[in-house]
Amino acid sequence: MDIECDFKEARITLRLESRDAVPPLLTPARAQGFLLLLLEQKATKPFLPHDIVIICDDGFHFSFEARPVQFFEKGAAWETAFQLDPWPADKDTELEKALAAPPTTQDDDSERDTPTQADEGEVRGASPTFRIKAMDPNQRARLAMTAGRTERRLLRRDRSPQVLVNLLSNPRVEAEDVLAVVKSPTVNAGLLERVIKDRRWSQNLEIKTAIARNPKTPSLTVIRLLDALRTEDLRQMARVGALRENVRREALRVYMKRTGQRT
Repeated sequence: MDIECDFKEARITLRLESRDAVPPLLTPARAQGFLLLLLEQKATKPFLPHDIVIICDDGFHFSFEARPVQFFEKGAAWETAFQLDPWPADKDTELEKALAAPPTTQDDDSERDTPTQADEGEVRGASPTFRIKAMDPNQRARLAMTAGRTERRLLRRDRSPQVLVNLLSNPRVEAEDVLAVVKSPTVNAGLLERVIKDRRWSQNLEIKTAIARNPKTPSLTVIRLLDALRTEDLRQMARVGALRENVRREALRVYMKRTGQRT
């Protein structure tokens, strides 16, 4: 397993040879509530949600959230315990579908990403990563309006607010893209409000939860969302120190009301 750490973006990428290696990795983690990973350096954002992305050579792709909560020095590396944050029931369904999806080859990916298909915004030639890195913010903002799937995966973590705004206006944008945008450390309150008011995304529970848990979301917006969240998410929000105190208190109130507890 190859591990790539991007602590600045709070993202850990696990590259496996085959999806057959995924169940042995995640099954014990699900049972224990922790995923142990040996990293080259210590996490710089402990206790904050990180995106854990698993990618396999056969086209498998799956992501979930976890928090680095314990660190054990192992020579020049750090064994890090990531607490699953939390693992909702629909994640099991998502994982089953990802494991059951037909494997793809590089040729399959190339054919799917040709401009004549669903991702016609992508351009043949240089690697999208290098091409986008060579662009200035205005060029990336223009690309975001028509970007295909591979390009959107790169642009949705862009530091330019205008790039993110234009990405949400892309007619091909998917829930996966929107979820990554609302979790981005560079997203602003206005963009979060825009997403929650969009009928396409306002009923997506995962997106609503991410917006509610983002410290940049205005308090009144978060409080309006609380009744729609899962009980476990409410419990977690009542304990998250990064959230405003009035949001934490209201999350606790709704949680206790739902579970029949008294203050």
